[in-house]
Amino acid sequence: MKKPRSNDAKTPADREGEILDAARCIFSRRGFEAATIQEVAEAAGIAKGTVYLYFKSKDELYAAALTRGLEELHEESAAAMARESTAAGKLRAFIATRFSYLERHNEFFRIYFVELGHSLIRTEGKDAAKERLYRSQAEVLAKVIENGIAAGELRPVRPAMTALMVLDLTRSTLVHRLRGWSKATAAEDEAHLFDLLWKGIER
Repeated sequence: MKKPRSNDAKTPADREGEILDAARCIFSRRGFEAATIQEVAEAAGIAKGTVYLYFKSKDELYAAALTRGLEELHEESAAAMARESTAAGKLRAFIATRFSYLERHNEFFRIYFVELGHSLIRTEGKDAAKERLYRSQAEVLAKVIENGIAAGELRPVRPAMTALMVLDLTRSTLVHRLRGWSKATAAEDEAHLFDLLWKGIER
């Protein structure tokens, strides 16, 4: 068992980030029901009580871990897409950031995909923040597609529906990699996915 580390040099933001990183690791390995705050604390190298200084419950910690991961992914994606000037470049960047994030944070995707599946059978509104972040991905893609159509790069497909299809195909490819079903390299899967999507919408 890890002993709690001295937090003298840690800022609250640093400590919160460490807790969220540890939470993603524990939740992805143990599942929400089996995971405990004690396990998260041990993984972060802190006392159990310290976790409660930042998060009131396991539910709140779980939601925060997911939301933080989505926010980081969106920030990286937005920055990469902003460096591109064409629809092709932006679409490739969108896909590439997700493959890159998977390689660095596969534990995030493991709990995110489980949560996404659970959201299909829930009716309460407690997942509004995560749903908003998910929808924002589709909106960004739809805008890229709209602009690509206007610029003559893409044929006149339905932007909103096409954006959702891009998200779904990208997610499916990442799931295959997480489960070990793909024997190709990440670069090969990334290139194949882009080629398949692009050939379907280019003019």
